[in-house]
Amino acid sequence: LLTIMSGNLSFMQESEVGEEYREALADIKSAVSDSKALTQQIGQYSTKQRIDLTPVDLDDFMAKLSTMGQSLCPEEIAVSLDTSFAGDSGWLDETLVTSMVLNIVSNARDAIDGEGAVLKTTGAGLLQSI
Repeated sequence: LLTIMSGNLSFMQESEVGEEYREALADIKSAVSDSKALTQQIGQYSTKQRIDLTPVDLDDFMAKLSTMGQSLCPEEIAVSLDTSFAGDSGWLDETLVTSMVLNIVSNARDAIDGEGAVLKTTGAGLLQSI
């Protein structure tokens, strides 16, 4: 339903409507977009997620996450990694942990105005306490 509303709003914005209606249509389209995002988030929380634990070399995994995190950020924002795994391995759901870490990096990026840095600090003790 929200997709149909969004499509119709786009069609209406492209047609010849008065300026007073253009602003109202833009506001409505923004609200529809926000509603779509919220509905998707609610759907994600309401479904049971299967956790698939696999053995992972934690240093390699975090290095990969650091590279992925840097690709989310502009050059003005440095993403660095501080780990204390020293060759440890652990059982993780790589997809779930990747999603969580990249979400944190994305939120940090959005909070930085201009130049800045994102430092991800991890350690085996943190993983054991979860």
